Amino acid sequence: MWRKFSIKILALSSIVISFVIGFNWFIDPFDIFDSPAIPHLNSIKTETEHRDRIFKERNLIRIKPLLCVLGNSSADIGIDPQNVNFGGIRGFNAAMNSMTPTEYEYILNTAIGNGCRNFIISTDYRNFGETFLTKDTFDKEALGKSVPIKYYISYDALQSSVETVIRNISGSSLDIYLKNGQHNFMYMLKGTEKGEGYKKSFRTSEAAYYHFYLHLDLQDQHWQAWERVLNKAYKEGVKVTLFISPCHARHLEILSLSQGWSKFEEFKKRLIATNERIAFQNGKKPFVLWDFTGYNKFTTEIVPDDPGAKMKWYWDSMHYKKELGDILLDRIFDGNFSGGQNYADFGVKLTSQNIEAHLVLLRAQREEWESSHPQDVSEIAALSNNQIRY
Repeated sequence: MWRKFSIKILALSSIVISFVIGFNWFIDPFDIFDSPAIPHLNSIKTETEHRDRIFKERNLIRIKPLLCVLGNSSADIGIDPQNVNFGGIRGFNAAMNSMTPTEYEYILNTAIGNGCRNFIISTDYRNFGETFLTKDTFDKEALGKSVPIKYYISYDALQSSVETVIRNISGSSLDIYLKNGQHNFMYMLKGTEKGEGYKKSFRTSEAAYYHFYLHLDLQDQHWQAWERVLNKAYKEGVKVTLFISPCHARHLEILSLSQGWSKFEEFKKRLIATNERIAFQNGKKPFVLWDFTGYNKFTTEIVPDDPGAKMKWYWDSMHYKKELGDILLDRIFDGNFSGGQNYADFGVKLTSQNIEAHLVLLRAQREEWESSHPQDVSEIAALSNNQIRY
């Protein structure tokens, strides 16, 4: 009798496990399988919002891009891996929210191992100050040839599958990511409109940015990982372009208020020195490093008080839109598909020879912007004494 009962339990367990595996594969909440997409059931992958890393990791392997974008959420949102400047080669945006240099290293190594030879890498101040080497949702095992079993059978995957079905049936959700890995701008637009306009979006996020930077220290472990990234790229002979993202002028004020302007300048100097040193050690010409921070018609765009008014270039003070990303890529690749060559003051190639003059110019431009934008300066300054007004 006990034997028959055990057999029944085993059979039932096998059925349940098989169902869970099949259900998770079919619904595919993280968009990592090649299961069919059915409208109003599983075609909108809402759970990638919380599991962007597994989505990027597995699709990097599945797509096998010839061009790969790395960086934090600014590049994730603003850089189109299928931009016309890339000449139609297969591209993928592997940038991730709060991506660290150690995560850069894993992704770059995996991409190279799968045939990628071109990299566009955003390297920003906050990347080097995260308190973790890899985020807890970053799964090194997922960078192997096959999908780890936990994404078929775990409770987390099952819960995400159920949530995916519910949100698909409701018909009110949007894909968080496009198939090329870039953040869906329609999702960003919906979030901004729901948040009562751009000024509200700016000020809410700026409070978070200020408190993040206030406790940030650049980590030696991140610099060590960055050196390994550069060394690997030089040794493999892949093509790499580096750039510092074009945050809004208000974001530069937040950096200055919380970290000190001189620290941001030292960061740029260290990026240059590290790049040139690793290049010299490998007998190679340094990768081009662009600085898109500064003060120009894009980065000084007026943030409207009117909740119904639109901004052309920014979602908030750190995240630029695809339209500005397209101009950025024009500047980098000498294209003019988005009019990039009309803006010579947008972006500077940094070297050890021109950095001091560049920093002097930025200081002067900052003083000029501060004197002509007292309201912006006042709103940012209020972050330090909790006099925040929304």
